[in-house]
Amino acid sequence: TRNCPVLERSTFDTSQCLQGIYEDLNAYRTELKNFDDQKVLTTIDEMMKVLKTSGGSVPQQLAGTGLTSFKERLRLCGVLHAFLIRTVTINRMMNYLASPESS
Repeated sequence: TRNCPVLERSTFDTSQCLQGIYEDLNAYRTELKNFDDQKVLTTIDEMMKVLKTSGGSVPQQLAGTGLTSFKERLRLCGVLHAFLIRTVTINRMMNYLASPESS
């Protein structure tokens, strides 16, 4: 049957994958820069340092201005939840890249 073509092993670009993870972390760091918890920002910075590419740079830590309104805190809650889900995905991808199956 010709309905299901034979799947060939696709070429997986590890460096492009790691660059995408770096860009995701950078986007979340930008979103969370006003979060009044330097530990979160430092952790993201450390993750970015591990993934640093030749053209990328790790942003300097900025002092948070604090969140005052309920609307700002509610938005931050949504960003933190999305970041939690994304870190699970990043963790799974990094485990896959470190496994013998990825070779």
